[in-house]
Amino acid sequence: MNDRVLAAWLYPWARLVVLAQRPYIMSVTGSVGKTTTTGMIATVLSHPTAIRLVGKVQSTTANMNNDVGVPLTILLFDRWISGNWKRMRTAFILPFRAIRLALTRGYPGVLVLEVAAGSYGHVSRAARLAPPDIGVVTTIGPAHLDQFETLAGVAREKGALVRAVPGEGLVILGDGHEQVGYLEQQAKARVIRIAGRGEELASGVARAIAEHRGIPREATLAALATYKPVAGRLKRFELERFIVLDDSYNASPLSMKLGLDTLRETASGTARRVAVLSQMNELGRESARYHREIGEYAHECADVVVGVGELARLYSPHYWFRDSKECARSMVELVNDSDCVLVKGSFSFKMQRVVKCLLESCPGREV
Repeated sequence: MNDRVLAAWLYPWARLVVLAQRPYIMSVTGSVGKTTTTGMIATVLSHPTAIRLVGKVQSTTANMNNDVGVPLTILLFDRWISGNWKRMRTAFILPFRAIRLALTRGYPGVLVLEVAAGSYGHVSRAARLAPPDIGVVTTIGPAHLDQFETLAGVAREKGALVRAVPGEGLVILGDGHEQVGYLEQQAKARVIRIAGRGEELASGVARAIAEHRGIPREATLAALATYKPVAGRLKRFELERFIVLDDSYNASPLSMKLGLDTLRETASGTARRVAVLSQMNELGRESARYHREIGEYAHECADVVVGVGELARLYSPHYWFRDSKECARSMVELVNDSDCVLVKGSFSFKMQRVVKCLLESCPGREV
């Protein structure tokens, strides 16, 4: 059973649950920062004080943000269904699960949904399935340009979430990108702009939502202090010999720059800054230009640039490897004591192999 067939079967049952339970829905999209923002919102809303005010919270996990993942989240699955046999079995029991969830009194009062835009229509389908009371767009940048061609095309697709928020709802937009004015014009609801990038932006969004929902500031700050980054999203590991910044999950020009900025800010004055970067996928006709630009930026931020993948040659790296397996085998020899190492790359390049090799080379701790 492929994704398209499974999604078609999931949607009506997930929609039944939404119509029956009427949860308060917060949906997050954007070119960068969706997972971190979703995680911070869920962390704040899961604080005991917040739960007493808004109810139980269900949020997206495991990057379940597409046509299959969004309805699975609504149906309270916390992981992907892999394998044809498991999918067939799930399809058989799905009506019974959906009816039980539609009738139960214990269904979450709040859904925090991460929504991707892999192709035209993804965001609008998710918005029809689960109409948002609060819509968040973190930023618009060069991602999935093989599908949308231009930043304006990306904004039109992401704007479907903004347009779906009713007049009495709330729209929150990450500020500082050229499409923010267009998105604001699409809104029927009140709009709040939040400045910043990465965790700073995500924290600002979470605090704005908490204030909108009447959650005390003390509870919000206490909850944010407990937030831990998701694996592969700028997680910091302090090892005996060096520091590793694990941002290996995926990559786009915007997230590359954020990772490189973090590398520059994290490294001490005496440490070497080492950027291990795979090529970026799904950038369409302008892919070569974006790779050259990131290469120039990487050389400004790092002392050593390591490239992985054919297009990563355009970074003009000091070292180049065909794939992450080759890179992982060589990394321990390339890294010196006191170095700060950023590992960043597109999902298909599996740069977590490099992170794993570095972490296994010497003891340390996650910060």
